[in-house]
Amino acid sequence: MPPPDPVARLQPAFLVGMVVAGLAAALKAGLERVRVK
Repeated sequence: MPPPDPVARLQPAFLVGMVVAGLAAALKAGLERVRVK
């Protein structure tokens, strides 16, 4: 078996980080909208 590609190994973590960041941004925007009201 060839050694795992570092980029291939990091891609899932990168995607998870993007999803978490997107959810956090949406949550923050939602909280700010509620506060404005």
